[in-house]
Parts: sequence; structure tokens; C-alpha cells
Amino acid sequence: MKHRILVALGLAFPLEAVNFFLLMPPLDVGYPPGTSWWIRLIGLQWVLFHWVGLRTIDLLQGTRFAILTVPILFIGGYLELALLLILLFSVRPLIRGLRGKPLLTEQ
Repeated sequence: MKHRILVALGLAFPLEAVNFFLLMPPLDVGYPPGTSWWIRLIGLQWVLFHWVGLRTIDLLQGTRFAILTVPILFIGGYLELALLLILLFSVRPLIRGLRGKPLLTEQ
């Protein structure tokens, strides 16, 4: 289990760096008309992964901590992505173990 957590934490950092710096949607103005569906889908996943950071920034608005916007968004997205990877790595062996067994057995 410890190995899975370390692998998930290691994978989450470069994935979050790409997600954060290359796939960030325009949060302030939205998308222009005619934007393709997959661009909107990428934006939606970005907002979902950074929801904790966005809510935290909303709470810190008007305080001296408002300058920490970018680190808060990055760390929030990193933690959510790491938790998702840990969950996927933990569930995969369970699914693999159930693959050969029938769901309902006759008694």
C-alpha cells in the first residue's frame, strides 16, 4: 500500500503541472461562442480538480493571503489528483481479483 501511495504522489506532480499550466480555462470571461465540446470538457475537469483551491481563494479574497492564489490552486489540484490516483491504484487489485468470480453464485 505504501508503494502505491508513493507512486501516486510521484505521478500526480507532473500530471498536475501539465494540467495546471497548459489546460487552465479562462475563468474570468468564459469560453467564446463556438468553442468545441472537448475544450469545454477539459475546462470542466480543470475546475473539478481545482475546486478546493477555488473555494479557498474565494474565502481569502480581501485578505493579505490573496497573493497565494497560484500556489493554493496548484496544491489543491495536486492533492485532489493524488487522492484520485491513490483511489484508482487501490481499487484496481480489487477489480482484478473479482474478474474471474461470478457476481451471483448458486447455493
